[in-house]
Amino acid sequence: MTQTDQPSNTITIKGIKWLAGFSVVSGLALGGLGVAISGLSRWVYCQNLPSHSLTLQFSEKSSVITSQDQELKGLTNRYCGGPELIVALPWLLAVTQAGIVGWTIRKRNVTSPLVSLGFSTLSGLVVSGTYHGIEYLNFRQEVSRSITEEIGQHQSINANQIVDQILKRETGMTGFWGYLKFEAQEGIMVVSAARKNSPVQIKGSVAWRWWLLDLALIQVGGGLTAYEVSRSPFCKTCKKWYKKKQFVGFVEPDFAEEFLYLLDHYHFNKAGQLVYQVLKPSGYSLLLMPEGCLQVFNQGAVQILRPQPDLDDFRGRRLGVYLQHCSYCNSCDSILTISQITLTAKGAIPGKHIFKQVLSPTQEDEFMQRIADDPNTPDRVIG
Repeated sequence: MTQTDQPSNTITIKGIKWLAGFSVVSGLALGGLGVAISGLSRWVYCQNLPSHSLTLQFSEKSSVITSQDQELKGLTNRYCGGPELIVALPWLLAVTQAGIVGWTIRKRNVTSPLVSLGFSTLSGLVVSGTYHGIEYLNFRQEVSRSITEEIGQHQSINANQIVDQILKRETGMTGFWGYLKFEAQEGIMVVSAARKNSPVQIKGSVAWRWWLLDLALIQVGGGLTAYEVSRSPFCKTCKKWYKKKQFVGFVEPDFAEEFLYLLDHYHFNKAGQLVYQVLKPSGYSLLLMPEGCLQVFNQGAVQILRPQPDLDDFRGRRLGVYLQHCSYCNSCDSILTISQITLTAKGAIPGKHIFKQVLSPTQEDEFMQRIADDPNTPDRVIG
């Protein structure tokens, strides 16, 4: 039975508090960044477009004495911008949030995928909530200011109460959800530079789907990053993450089945004999060639030991051997990964992952020693 690495699922109470706080703070910051970019987009694309207008229907309940309705004009189209920014903004927020989530998990040594996913979800919700929340507050402030300016010197009024009355009349709801329904009714306006006076409007259920897609993109980006990073090998002894995988050699297709069988049955000494070692002699850069063909570059001079065939003749699928271990101590297990690769003159191009196994320090030494010392292992090399 093949042994595989598993996440250690460890996190301290301090780490949870730090991760929760940073998730909220980073979410607030990214949401604010989104609002700033949206404002820039509106300023560039939407200055000359028709704006929102709302009708004030005053009554005694509104504390305003007037017999005629009044109209508020010039309200900002809050969801308006060029196609580049409308499309790119969710991706920008998703990529940035994913990077922050990954950095935070590594910084606080969070090795529990479940906890990481939870805080990634929290951060994504804060990003989206902050973005729409700030736009909502700006909307209320703008409408309240317009109400005050339109009414002039009438007796004192409660502008915030009137805003809720307007939303209730327009959407049937008040507060934040009433605002979102109102903006969905008004639509997301996509404006191209060539046709600024003819925007494309995304309204109603399509607008809701667009916002849900934005949220899903942020959540998926952060969630995948959190899951992958938290599952990375972690040294419990020195509390450090393993360094990146190192390519140590390859196995020819003819020996692939035997090689995997030997690894699965823990015959590491015999498995090591089937691995072609990757060497980088000092002063030389060597390229892999087919049987018997080796091209050596030494200080700019090229020497062909045998005729060099066309590059396509020696491109093929082999098994790449990778090792990953702690760079701070020698007492932890190593992770052996086997993937299909294509060897080219530029190096090994990884393909499908097919095998992973945990090696104890003794097993790693046994495996690597056979690669290094076996005189029957051909010294075929790549740069």
